[in-house]
Amino acid sequence: MKHLTIAAVLTIFLVLTGCDSSGGGGGTSPDENAARIIESFTCRDVDSEGRPLGITEIFDASEDDRIYVWVSWENVTNTHIAKAVWYNPSGGRELDGTEEFTSESGYHIVWFYLDPGATTSGRWEVEIWLDNEFHRSHFFVID
Repeated sequence: MKHLTIAAVLTIFLVLTGCDSSGGGGGTSPDENAARIIESFTCRDVDSEGRPLGITEIFDASEDDRIYVWVSWENVTNTHIAKAVWYNPSGGRELDGTEEFTSESGYHIVWFYLDPGATTSGRWEVEIWLDNEFHRSHFFVID
């Protein structure tokens, strides 16, 4: 009888605490020296000093000359290869862009662009990679 009571209490505890599917969370402590993105955006242009202009997620193929993804990195001393992989609305890989850079300060900004004039309207995705490791993606719309 004692085992039956323990099993019943354990079952009730699991039902009340462990079966909640309405949300959750988690966390981790990343390596403080690992390369990482400080911030990134999709935007309409990049100025002569490397700053993003017209930050947005909605673009007009008839008005926007280029669609940029702008990325600011930290902890990137030495030489690295950044890559942007652009996916069209049907999920097909449309374009890859790479940029090799060397940073002595540990900080670096890169940007890549897509010409929207010859593209399909819809919801696009661009993935950001560094040294063959995925770091982030952005979704954006071309009207």
